[in-house]
Amino acid sequence: MPNDVCPIDEFLRVVGGRWKAPILWNLLAGPRRFNDLRRQIPNVTQKVFTQQLRDLKRDGLVSRTVHGESPIRVEYELTDLGRTLRPVLVSIHEWASEHCLLAGRSEPGHPAPRGRRRRTGGKGPAIE
Repeated sequence: MPNDVCPIDEFLRVVGGRWKAPILWNLLAGPRRFNDLRRQIPNVTQKVFTQQLRDLKRDGLVSRTVHGESPIRVEYELTDLGRTLRPVLVSIHEWASEHCLLAGRSEPGHPAPRGRRRRTGGKGPAIE
């Protein structure tokens, strides 16, 4: 089976990426305009945010609709395939809400502390 694609690897290829899960989570509420969606995820650069949206669109999880108004209005929403991720995202959210404090995070939604880096005499970074 070495030539078989592992379903988990494929799942992570599609929804992996620092900002894809937060984008998908925010789109569970329904269609969002680009800036409205971006405001919900403030720590991402516009370049990376745009690329993550393009990736999600390419993989069939998100659709992009351009409305012919002036000014042009663009909305993003989950496709039928994207909506199948709802139970997965809800489960991840519940798990993270319950366990993130146990993992050393100061509050839900924030990354874990990475520790202090110290010099190792050229043998690579070490974390304390």
